Amino acid sequence: RDNMMSAYGCVVEKIHLNSIWRRDLVYATKGLRLEVRPMTPDDDRREKEFFEAQSFEERRMRFMGVVSLPRAAIRHLTHIDFSKDFAIVAVDRATDALAGVARYVHEQNSEPSHIVAHAAVAVLKKY
Repeated sequence: RDNMMSAYGCVVEKIHLNSIWRRDLVYATKGLRLEVRPMTPDDDRREKEFFEAQSFEERRMRFMGVVSLPRAAIRHLTHIDFSKDFAIVAVDRATDALAGVARYVHEQNSEPSHIVAHAAVAVLKKY
């Protein structure tokens, strides 16, 4: 997958050996450096700022009309049980802000023989 990045004008600057998901990416033509990694509980502030940076329309589409994100909702989004859910973030190295989030969430009511997960991707327009 790292080889595919060059098609998008990206170079994998660093591969972190302690995580198969973590990469430092450089988009030289855009002057952009991103750290791509799994979301952690330390991302509470970044997730809140990411939500606030989205337009009303983006929030409506992602959160079905939610205008503010309570602390409990932020905690739910950032404190991931990786045994059933997954979230990966792209952090702008220059600003320490989230540029994007991708996640899937296991539907809790799904039957063991038919597991269902919901996927979502959100990227701020400026990226």
